[in-house]
Amino acid sequence: MEIIIKNDIIDTDNITLKHGKNNVKLLYYLKPIYMIGICLKLQPPFKCFPNNLEKIEVQNKQQIDLLHKINSYFSSKISNYVPFIKHNTIFVKNNSSKDSVFININNIKTIQGKNFVNIFSL
Repeated sequence: MEIIIKNDIIDTDNITLKHGKNNVKLLYYLKPIYMIGICLKLQPPFKCFPNNLEKIEVQNKQQIDLLHKINSYFSSKISNYVPFIKHNTIFVKNNSSKDSVFININNIKTIQGKNFVNIFSL
């Protein structure tokens, strides 16, 4: 089952980080359950690059603000953190759609001492 969180109710206070050996699992408390990851729908407008559907430029102002807020939260909690949004662009693994994109921000992996967010398409 996939539960998509509405953008206007996402609150970083509901994010819990569960540290493992080489990664950090993200749990989101959606009363009364904990979900693995933050699942949301990318709101239009956004641009998927034709030669690389995994590269998505977010153009919706509210969505950009939300992603930067989540990014800042991770940056404040995780050392050697590498931002997942740069120039309003994110990379979504396994994305194959140009029209409707649902994403799950579910963990942070440590690679060569740096911490990278994994974002997957649902």
